[in-house]
Amino acid sequence: IDIAGCCFIIGDIDHTLPLSDVPERFSAKNRRKKRLILASVIGAAIALSGAIGSYVLLSPKAEPPAFTRADVYQQLKENKLHAITLVWHGKNVALYGRCESTTDLTPFFNYLKEKNIFYYNNIICNNQIISAINDILTEYGYKDIIITKGNKPGFFLLSGYIPPSPKWSEVENLLLNTPGVAGWEIHNNSNNKINELASEFKKNKLINYVNIFKKNDVIIVAGEVSQQNESKILAIINAMNKNSNVKILFQNIQPYISADIFPGKILRISGTMKNPTIALDNGTSLGIGSILKGGYVIDAIDPKDGINISRPDEYIHIPLSY
Repeated sequence: IDIAGCCFIIGDIDHTLPLSDVPERFSAKNRRKKRLILASVIGAAIALSGAIGSYVLLSPKAEPPAFTRADVYQQLKENKLHAITLVWHGKNVALYGRCESTTDLTPFFNYLKEKNIFYYNNIICNNQIISAINDILTEYGYKDIIITKGNKPGFFLLSGYIPPSPKWSEVENLLLNTPGVAGWEIHNNSNNKINELASEFKKNKLINYVNIFKKNDVIIVAGEVSQQNESKILAIINAMNKNSNVKILFQNIQPYISADIFPGKILRISGTMKNPTIALDNGTSLGIGSILKGGYVIDAIDPKDGINISRPDEYIHIPLSY
């Protein structure tokens, strides 16, 4: 026991106790010395970190690679983005136009990021539009419709049977307000052969004289035509009969068109080439895809050729004199 610097050693009475030096006390001086060492270590660490931070902050930042606008246009060309327009705002750029798929844009976007060019993406891609159209159709119960791009920018082909429903007018409005959609055509898959036949008649300027419908496994073409036009029609039918399992017959009689297919009398075809409409005397208008009485769907509207309507296994051409 150390008491005031005196060491007392305690033991049993029969034990020989060894002598021992008085242990060194932990003095205030030693405490200050250790605190000084600890403070020095901490200070050195802070100084080192500050030096490193100052080096990082004061070191010149790597400048982004230089570019010219010509370089950016060349990059567009190399990525085959020919339908994209650039609008420059200083060093920033706004992108407008169309593309096939959003994945086609990735290399160009990476290039802009590499050059530290901030961009506004206003590009509409066909895969985005097709996805939006599919969402609308599915929401309204039109499933199993195959959507593909048409022959003109903004036009799309809807392949599949669209049953008659008053909901279709709502779908039309949504489609027309979908960004990137300018118009569409509806093709019934079960009418492929009929559509092929109608296409041949149209190429030969015969479509205004005939109607086409399918009965069982036979396609019947009906129309009261001149002998010259009958010869042309039969030539087309005979050629298709040789290359098809579907039998096609021609009847030189006046085709029957129900007088009440349309909800009113047709006054005129109006609208635009992209979005033609049929104006009726009751003040309403119809467009491509509109559902008519009997389940017919308007497939095409042409100011010269007339109106084409169809339903499963039937294709009717309605002349403007209807």
